[in-house]
Amino acid sequence: MTAMEIIRLTGGEFKNVDDAIIEKMMEIVRPMVSRKQFGKLYEQGLAYLVCHKLKMAGFGETRWENSGLSASASLLEACLRAAAASALEPIRVPTSQRMPNSA
Repeated sequence: MTAMEIIRLTGGEFKNVDDAIIEKMMEIVRPMVSRKQFGKLYEQGLAYLVCHKLKMAGFGETRWENSGLSASASLLEACLRAAAASALEPIRVPTSQRMPNSA
């Protein structure tokens, strides 16, 4: 499958985004995805990075847009993401690699 096919299959929120915009974003991010590192998963890696970059650039629908609650729901979604992020375990650095006077 090509990256475009993967985006169209898995990225339902981008169904209204023009192919030309997706192609341009692929052109921009292609150098960021290593064929050597990703191997057979190169197209998938490219597709997911394109989806991420599109979303961060404001493209794509959100699940709240059609509910009439977009502002409140966006705030709720942001709060839920922040809560989930704060629930993650802190990164543990081995004692031998810590800076002097650090906890």
